[in-house]
Amino acid sequence: MLEPLRSEFNRRWTPEKYSAFLANVDSAIGRHVEFRHAETPCFFPKELLQEMSRAGRDLVMQLKGNPAYRSASDAEIPAQ
Repeated sequence: MLEPLRSEFNRRWTPEKYSAFLANVDSAIGRHVEFRHAETPCFFPKELLQEMSRAGRDLVMQLKGNPAYRSASDAEIPAQ
């Protein structure tokens, strides 16, 4: 976590900004989002985010390349 960014965000946070954020999320989705959102975002170094992205991509590709997984997964997803 990049503490200076988090501290600056927290210093500038207001209930009104948070309400506007929630309204923006609902608008983007097209309906009210039922779960609670974090009031303070997480600020991570770019290198960590890139590493997490690569790891996620690798995991997805492993699953996509596994015929047994694909078959089992396809069987669980409703047609509609």
